[in-house]
Amino acid sequence: MRDMSLNPGGRGPYPVVCAAALLLSACSPEAMGIVTDATETASAVFREAKDEPRIQRDHVVSRRLGELSVGPNRLTVEELQPLKAAVGAAKADGKVTLEEADRILVEMERVAALRPSR
Repeated sequence: MRDMSLNPGGRGPYPVVCAAALLLSACSPEAMGIVTDATETASAVFREAKDEPRIQRDHVVSRRLGELSVGPNRLTVEELQPLKAAVGAAKADGKVTLEEADRILVEMERVAALRPSR
């Protein structure tokens, strides 16, 4: 007997798979990767420094960039190139400083401002 736990209605996992496919088609994996890399890079430095104001700013802008990574009005990979460059420059020597993480955060805020909140 087949396991129908994903869909108690007995139609199997197909509605779940279709919903996931629709969601993924509405976002760019490359854009999501740029945003995720920037967030992880900066937040690790801020947490290590126990810099609460920057941790909070990073949290707010990361959530906003996550919202802007999906949907019809999503950020393009081209719009995220300066952010990608800032992360690359910060990681170039293998150690991200607080100043470099702050530059990433400022760039994240600049990119998020490209699409005003509703």
